[in-house]
Amino acid sequence: MKLADALAGARAADRLTRIQWRDRIAVHGVEAIDAISPWVADPKLGTFAVRVIEATAKFGERDAAIAALLSVRRVCPTR
Repeated sequence: MKLADALAGARAADRLTRIQWRDRIAVHGVEAIDAISPWVADPKLGTFAVRVIEATAKFGERDAAIAALLSVRRVCPTR
């Protein structure tokens, strides 16, 4: 599945089914991290974005995932 298609599917999904798109996006590695990182600042998509970035680690992008999570925590909405 193309990354753009997976991102569109996740964006269109409701919050209960969006998680089904996590690994379909994460498998794209660094490209997925770059694409999903702006979502972190979105109150509706932020939690999902963090989960996608975290999941890229299991697809071989551990260092990139850690670096991304450290950098996005500055824009993460707080509750």
